[in-house]
Amino acid sequence: MSTAHETAAGLPESSVPLLVASGLRFRVGDAVAIGPIDLAVSAGQSLGIVGETGSGKSLLCRTLVGMLDGVGGAIDSGSLVIGGTELAGASSRAWVDLRRSVIGFVPQASLSGLNPVRRVSAHLDETLRVQGVDDRAARRARSLELLREVRMRDPERVLRSYGHELSGGMRQRVMLALALAGDPRILVADEPTTALDATVQREVLNLVKDVQRERNMAVVTVSHDMRVVRRTCDFVAVMYAGRVIEAGPADQVLSRPSHPYTRALLAADPALVPRGAPLSAIPGSPRQPHAWRDGTCSFMERCAFSTDICGQAEPDLEQRLGDQSVACHHAQEVARA
Repeated sequence: MSTAHETAAGLPESSVPLLVASGLRFRVGDAVAIGPIDLAVSAGQSLGIVGETGSGKSLLCRTLVGMLDGVGGAIDSGSLVIGGTELAGASSRAWVDLRRSVIGFVPQASLSGLNPVRRVSAHLDETLRVQGVDDRAARRARSLELLREVRMRDPERVLRSYGHELSGGMRQRVMLALALAGDPRILVADEPTTALDATVQREVLNLVKDVQRERNMAVVTVSHDMRVVRRTCDFVAVMYAGRVIEAGPADQVLSRPSHPYTRALLAADPALVPRGAPLSAIPGSPRQPHAWRDGTCSFMERCAFSTDICGQAEPDLEQRLGDQSVACHHAQEVARA
């Protein structure tokens, strides 16, 4: 995956990204400043965003779907183009229109996102009414169609059910059906497999891939699980301290990481470390948000490759190794290690 400017330039229409962030910077209050963010995803492609808790992944998701103002945030600078429309500085009305037909969103902790005193039918009916489906019978028919699309068994019974009467996997399918109600071209899913057991996780991920293929959607998935990204994503963007520090094709980045943080994340994942090999831990703690952009590398205190230059300048996200973009002064050395 190239940076946003490079990816969008000179490509045939089918390859031009549906979503492009270029030099995007945003904030929440005076305490958290995130960016620059450079990423892109095209129709039929999937982008995984990974990183530790507190790296800014969920705030980035909110920004991509126009919901950052709900937590007191705003875009400061840069560009966010979705479906060919510049949305940095767009009105709330413009974002509402976009969420009706272009972007679907599965929020973090979505398993608790169903109102416990409303049936599934009420959630879907309300969503479709907002989409402009005025006829009640048509809304019911479309609700059943959406539940079938997410492979729900006995959709009639599910429509009559309350959230607490459904399993975790069924509730996640309902949330996906709600996100798909507007026939979006882009689906943003924030930790879609959290709190699901391994078997149900696999079912949900396979379902998302099937729906993506059937609709030719672009999919952006946030996950802590490197295995999820490796299995389901074409590209990956690794976030640390509020910015993307490595990005590129998922198989390339996760097999040959060129940033010390990506390398450390992979070494700390029990599922990715060979049996009998020692499990690593990343030393120290992440910086507090107020110290993210102080003109130095934000990972230097935790990095085994750190030298004096890391304390003198924050590295830019540059094309260093093939298709990989890396923000590290020692990328070549890390790649050889």
